[in-house]
Amino acid sequence: PRLLTSHNTPKGSSNYDLAVSGATLYLANAGGLRIMDLTSPQSLVTRSNFEGRGRWVRGVDVVGSTAYIATSMHGGASWLQIIDVSDPTKPIQAGVFRSTGGAQDVSVSGDLAVLADRAAGIVVLNVSEPQSVRRVGYFRTKGHANKVDIFGELAFVAVDGDAGERTMIVIRYAVMVVVPVKLWTSNTLHYCPRFRLYPARISKRAVVAGQEPLWFAVLAGLPSRTIASHTE
Repeated sequence: PRLLTSHNTPKGSSNYDLAVSGATLYLANAGGLRIMDLTSPQSLVTRSNFEGRGRWVRGVDVVGSTAYIATSMHGGASWLQIIDVSDPTKPIQAGVFRSTGGAQDVSVSGDLAVLADRAAGIVVLNVSEPQSVRRVGYFRTKGHANKVDIFGELAFVAVDGDAGERTMIVIRYAVMVVVPVKLWTSNTLHYCPRFRLYPARISKRAVVAGQEPLWFAVLAGLPSRTIASHTE
């Protein structure tokens, strides 16, 4: 791998998450949602910056011409905001949902958005009608739900416990039934600002920043009961 380019954000504006769709990059940071053109990777061009309701845009996911951002502010107020980005130079809010725990991240599949809502755990929202977002399920985590990513019918959630422990849990978000196997409990996720899942030939691979690759083998026909894991 080699460095093609770099991009500086304003001083004090921490970067929390990013998503890429086509030739557009969406950067979630303390200053809002920064939308950049990747047509020429050697020279990134900022198209716009959408300021979320809260001071910090913590997480972002993009489906088609719609961006979903988890945003929060000092004092605990937080939201899921749905942004029309069909024109990257003029992003427009299409919908909003007020959360109660401190929105940290979001992952979207079809009509459902899974929100990592910190103290409130996992919240499942129906976003088929952006102007009327509805909560359709939730799962109370033992600790703060900070990061979430969806793979198929499963949601992988990074949780920080009250006693400092860091775990990852797997839930079937459509029915909110927790998989009764805890993959690990350790400091593995200490340096995990974001994890993404990539399909492999037999198993699912999670790439965790700064850590060795982790493989999760989902046994055929038993995704809700049996998940094995090991560290290479």
